This record gives sequence, structure tokens and C-alpha cells, in this order.
Amino acid sequence: MNRTYSLKANLPSKMDYTVFIPEEIWIKIASHLSQQELCSLSLVSRRFLRISRDPILWQTIKLLGDAISETETVVSLLERCSLLSELSIVCRDDVIQLLHTVAQSCKKLKILRVQRCPPLNYTDLELLSTNCTEIECLNLDSTGCLNLNADAHWMEGCTPCTCPPSGSFTNLLANFNKLSFLDLFHCRNLNNRGLEQIAEFCPKLTYINIDEVQYLSDESVKYFISRLKNTLKHFVIDGETLTDESFVSFGDLKALIDLRISFCDNMESKGFLAISELSNLEWLKLRRAGNLLPQDFTLAFSDHKLKNLLHLDLSECATLSDDGLISISKNCPRLGHLILCWCWELTDRSLCCVVENCRLLMEVNLCGVVRLTGDFLEDIPSKMIGLQSLNLEQVPNIDVHQILDLLEWNPRLYIKDYYGEQVYPINCLENLLLSSNASHLEDI
Repeated sequence: MNRTYSLKANLPSKMDYTVFIPEEIWIKIASHLSQQELCSLSLVSRRFLRISRDPILWQTIKLLGDAISETETVVSLLERCSLLSELSIVCRDDVIQLLHTVAQSCKKLKILRVQRCPPLNYTDLELLSTNCTEIECLNLDSTGCLNLNADAHWMEGCTPCTCPPSGSFTNLLANFNKLSFLDLFHCRNLNNRGLEQIAEFCPKLTYINIDEVQYLSDESVKYFISRLKNTLKHFVIDGETLTDESFVSFGDLKALIDLRISFCDNMESKGFLAISELSNLEWLKLRRAGNLLPQDFTLAFSDHKLKNLLHLDLSECATLSDDGLISISKNCPRLGHLILCWCWELTDRSLCCVVENCRLLMEVNLCGVVRLTGDFLEDIPSKMIGLQSLNLEQVPNIDVHQILDLLEWNPRLYIKDYYGEQVYPINCLENLLLSSNASHLEDI
């Protein structure tokens, strides 16, 4: 104690004690700061400016919108980030200039997300694939990449693909030999040969999203599945142009835990039953499977084949009947999310079975299920105690008092009424009115 007191006594009263802390310690402290906080730290002093610019602090960068900073500022930042491993660029028009800087300065990049930006040119992706070969995750959601002949493949109607295989942007993916995650949502320049090249050049792929990519053929999809059937775990695809021949081949994806298919108009019984054999599935989305028979649902979900499902979306499956949903409720007890939008054949009979058997449900979406009267709501407080969200939009025959009774049980429950508006508990509305009146009286 005396020694400590003596040391303090000998130090000037206005001494900056932070100078005795090594920069390594300050860097460790600064590693817990956000991007914005690091920028604020840089304004403190020249020393903290130097500390805040240490590359080890800039291993993750997220850029949202053009307004966040000027192009020159971001380019200057990226030039210093030699250890950058994760970069997200969302809604920026200067994306090409930024990616050119990344290719030159950020050779250790592993995760790259470029979402809702102008499409990349072939040469832009080529530069990235040459210099940033460590990329494991490539997300071009709603951005995409043009082929070598630019927009020639942008197909409208039923125009056949005329792109030469050598000019497909997917050729460049061969340089990303560690790629395991690929998101090409709405990348309409992806052609049939391109999908086949992905299967050939990306043997480690575990996730692919090609939703909103139309005009793919059964042959290219089947080839893709044959190459990646042992590794693929997440498969998101637009099924509008596929036939049941493709859907049958989905049954070969034994490692799959996540399957989401939009527009299953051409799916038939055989394809659906093949998918039902994927016993590891935890997430299943089959949207608009209008050609299925009512008994197909009963059979597909029987014998606990899909007992591991946590999320099920059967939106616009108009032939799903009460018997089918009852089979689902009895054989999928782990369900946490159930989406049944516009399955208008369903009644309270099957929803009562869901409440009885699927007690782990947190989200139930019944938008457009027009035959419901609300009888199934009575047992929710005693059976589905974890329910967080209930969508009753466009469900005309449920009385508002039934909804209010639910909210009296759980005021935090998020419920949408017929008009899509959130319903609030009565006491919450009363408090709001009282608060408004009190505020009005104070003004007077």
C-alpha cells in the first residue's frame, strides 16, 4: 500500500496513464468495439488513430447503402484491411470499384456477400477468383453475375439459352476450391451448363440457393444432384420449369436437412414420396404443389418418416386436406414453425389436432385458410404455451373476441387479424388511451 501511494505521489497530477498501457492491450480492448465505435476511437488522438487502423481490428466489415460513406473513404479503408475475412456489401452502386480494391488488398477473404447491388461483370468475378481464392461463402443474392457475353442470356418467355459454356460465369468458380456456400438467388444469367459446372467445380458445396432462377432443365438438375448428393445439405430452388422427373431425383440427397422449393406446380405423387424419404430433413418448403392428391400428404408424412422437421411450409398446396394435416401433426411432433397460407380446404378439425400434437410450435401462419371458425383457439393456452406468432389474415370467420381471449392469456403474443393488422390486448389499448388523455389535459 505504501509503495503504491509513493508512486502516485511522485507522478504529475495531469499524467496520461493510458500511455503506460501497451498497444497490444489497447488492440485487445478495441477488438470488442463495433465499426462505428472504432471510427469514434480514431478521433481521440493520433495514437488511437493508429490503433484503430490495425488490420486485426478490421476482419469483418458490413456496408449497407451508399449513404453510409463515400466511395473514396471505403476504398481507403479496404486498402488497409489486409486481414479482412468477412465482407458484406448491400445496396451499393459502387460495388464494382469496391470489389476491385478487395481483390488487390484482401487476399484472406473467406466470406463475401454482395446483395441487391448492380450485377457483377464477368471480368469483376474473374479478378476476385484469381486473387481471393480462400473464399468459402459467396452470396450474390439479387446481384448475380453476367456471363462473358453480358446480357445475351437474359431470357424472357421461353427463349432458349444460347450462351456458350466457355462464357458462363460459373467457370470462374473453379478457382474457389474451398467454396461450400453459394447463393445465386434471382441470378437469371445462370444457365443449364452453368448449373452443371457448379456441380463439377464445387465438390465441397453444402448450401446452394437458386430460387427465382428459371428455365433450368430436368437434365441439368439431375446431373447437379448426381454430383453433390453426398455433400449437399441445403437446397433452395425454383421448381416452376421442372417436372416430376427432377423431383424424384431429390430423393437421392440423403444428407439434406433443408429443402425449399418454390412453385412445385408439376410435382406429382412419385416425386413427393421420394422427398418424404429424406429422413434428415429439418426444414421443408413445398410451395404451390397443386397437382398432388389429398392422400399424398397422408402417405408422405406417415410412419414418422419426417419426424425431424422443425419448419414446414406448404403454402398454396390447395389439395392439402384435414386428413393430411392430421397425419402431419401426429408424425412431426418437433415442429416449431408451420406455414399453411391459402390451404383453403383445412378446417378446425385438423387444426385442433395440430394444437394437441405439435406443442412446440412458435409460429403458425394460417393466412387465407378461409374455412376456420376459431374452435382450435380454445386449447392453445393449455397446449401450445410457447406460441409467439399467429397469422389469421384473410380468415373471415374468427371473432375478434376469440383473439382477445388469447391475448389476455399471453399479451405478448403477436396476432394478425383479417386485415393483416396486429391485434393488441384490451388493457394495452386502455393504457394508451389514458396516456393520450393525460397528455392532452397537460397541454390544456
